[in-house]
Amino acid sequence: MKVNNHLIDTLVGLKNIFILIYIIFRGKIARKSKDHVVKKIHTISYRNFAPEGGKGGGAAVQSCQEILLGDKYGDIQLKYTYLKLNKFSNSGSLKELWGSAYSAIVNSENEKNSAYITHDYGTAFGLALLNKRFVYISHLQGPRLEEKTNFGDYLPFFNKRIIYFCEKYVFKKAFYVCFPSEGAKKQYFLSKYASVTEDEVRLGPVLHNTLYVEPIPKSISDIPIKKDVLTFYTVGTLTFAKGVDRIPLFFDIYLNQYEGKVRWILIGDGVMKNEILDKVNMLVNKYKNFEFMHIEKCNYEEVAYISSISNIYILLHRISIFDLSTLEAMKRAKCVILSKVGGNLDFNVCDNIFFYEEYSSLFDIDIVKLGENNKRAYEKYFSNENFIYKYTKLIDDLVGEYKK
Repeated sequence: MKVNNHLIDTLVGLKNIFILIYIIFRGKIARKSKDHVVKKIHTISYRNFAPEGGKGGGAAVQSCQEILLGDKYGDIQLKYTYLKLNKFSNSGSLKELWGSAYSAIVNSENEKNSAYITHDYGTAFGLALLNKRFVYISHLQGPRLEEKTNFGDYLPFFNKRIIYFCEKYVFKKAFYVCFPSEGAKKQYFLSKYASVTEDEVRLGPVLHNTLYVEPIPKSISDIPIKKDVLTFYTVGTLTFAKGVDRIPLFFDIYLNQYEGKVRWILIGDGVMKNEILDKVNMLVNKYKNFEFMHIEKCNYEEVAYISSISNIYILLHRISIFDLSTLEAMKRAKCVILSKVGGNLDFNVCDNIFFYEEYSSLFDIDIVKLGENNKRAYEKYFSNENFIYKYTKLIDDLVGEYKK
């Protein structure tokens, strides 16, 4: 069996190496533009357009760009391209990398007087092969290898080397590499999976995300409002990086001291689901004043409803980029409990975030006041106006005097 598995891994690896060679060849033979004037900014990512909100990462931020910035900035045309399936979109274990790289090549190779913004590393790889002038904004939970490992993906040796090579190539060729938080940037370069060091990259400005949709809460009959209960809620994939498995310990300590009724509503699914549910079931049996509800998936309006009936948002990341769910809780004036790591630190602009590491003082805080501080923090530092200002400054840099 081990021999057969090794053989399969080798064959899969060889197939991916052949695709990599083809993608590189396809990019290198494309006619290169020698333009010195940028008249168009083309934002292109292998993600779906999400005007209704409720998405994360590149899909959310590129959609936000289009909605808030529109199709014109001064004399500069703003163009947006989203996921377009192609002949590599179903090419095995690295299909997203190959599909996005090829999509970037065929959708930009004949463009002139253009510079680019992308929110995924596969598209960035295709743009890099074309020698385009581009900004890569990384929304990954650390280096791509680390993210895939934390999601529980099986990665044979050749796949690891290919991912490492492509990400490194992108980081070295980009006009700018940007991150959605200062903490995310630091976490990337501190990771053992990092493909480059910080001094090998031309780093651009930190580009905090914002919210561009105001969903109307849609009630869920099985989850009623309970004004006599302190309700916590969590939105997150159940992976090592998100750290949802750390929350039961928080409740164990908290419930040992708190006699009132407590409810935790968890929204999410992932590889650590069974482990988390086992821990929570022990708490339910141990504390009669503790209620737990788990929803694997619900729509954006239902998440808004759960937020509206809750008092506190909690998520204890091990790796934090800049979660939109946290921004949503802040905008809705919720008290927010986070781990003191990565992008979570960026949210704490006026002592508005309660950090998990300080849980012993939870009983002394004013939950309502912290929620009000969060709403003010969102409006001052993470509003639509802040987003527009930062992205137009980024465009100014891309449009500036062309330098090879």
